[in-house]
Amino acid sequence: MRGFQNTIEALEFAGTRFSHSIQPVLVLKYVSPSKELRDEILKAKKEILDPFQIAFSLRKDVYDAFMAAHKNTDIGTLSAAEKRLF
Repeated sequence: MRGFQNTIEALEFAGTRFSHSIQPVLVLKYVSPSKELRDEILKAKKEILDPFQIAFSLRKDVYDAFMAAHKNTDIGTLSAAEKRLF
């Protein structure tokens, strides 16, 4: 059964891990002295990362899972921080 921990919290943690894994590369877009590297990172962000993030955010199965978890979760039992994830 979908619930807060196995769906909402899991999606939040997955997004955080994803962001942490790509952040070091994206930082180079701003700090690298190499124009070629900065340009390649920008190109990869536009051609790979942005479409991936948009496609993921529009997935119906992810939306359905989120809504099922919302339905199955007693919001009154969540902390203030957890409630903000809804």
